[in-house]
Amino acid sequence: MKLTEDQQNKRREFLTKVCPTVAFALFGVSFLEACSSDSPSDEGATGVIDSSSGYGGNDDQSSDDNSSNDTPAYTVDGDTITADLENPFFDNLKNVGGWMNFTEEGVLLLRTSATQILAFDNCCPHAGTSSSWSFSASSSRFTCGNHGNSYGTSQGGTANCSSGQTSGNLARYTTTINDNQLTITK
Repeated sequence: MKLTEDQQNKRREFLTKVCPTVAFALFGVSFLEACSSDSPSDEGATGVIDSSSGYGGNDDQSSDDNSSNDTPAYTVDGDTITADLENPFFDNLKNVGGWMNFTEEGVLLLRTSATQILAFDNCCPHAGTSSSWSFSASSSRFTCGNHGNSYGTSQGGTANCSSGQTSGNLARYTTTINDNQLTITK
């Protein structure tokens, strides 16, 4: 049975809102990546860290809402993501060599120096999955855990999302860091 576009959107919205909460309640933060969404985020979305869970996901709360103790981890405006690197959600990026799968926004992040973080599309070129990545600093390659294919971080030779390619480089996005604010432009 094929779902209509409206049914797919409702399912995606349900999974985005419910899956991380259930996974955290049952297993803890380490399993949250398995419940990622492959869909693009809504324009103007705000990533909020819930102080009780440590999870930084999309929330309908605006970034200037001071009615709770939640701290905005990132904001999205069209194709631009602005991340607060001082927010605990991005702790994996504090040291050179640190990386994270920012599944909420479909991006792999890799700190290459004190002043540079690279961003890549986290959609596997082979099969389009996005939730199961590892990184090898010695080879500077990301490996998709679904089929074991690895992809480089150099520019050029880009293997595009869901193209069936089993090698090449991941698509790279433009990044800048200014006053602990990381800006990613897709």
